[in-house]
Amino acid sequence: MSAYVYVDGLASSVSMEVLIRLFSDCGTVRSIDILPKINGESLRIAKVQMGSAEEANRAIEIMNEATLNGKVLVVFKEPD
Repeated sequence: MSAYVYVDGLASSVSMEVLIRLFSDCGTVRSIDILPKINGESLRIAKVQMGSAEEANRAIEIMNEATLNGKVLVVFKEPD
């Protein structure tokens, strides 16, 4: 089972450091990639690798529909 989650709906001002602090409450954060801009527009999506599948599930339970910088986050697993 995957330990990756995706975070959609990020404000353009959200940094990797903020995401690390936020998702560390759910477990070990192994890596975070904020997806690059396309045509100058941020995708506002990050890929977060948690320490285990259980921690990824916890991140979804805790962080999905949370508000960060006035934006509602959508946290989900990679589609099979």
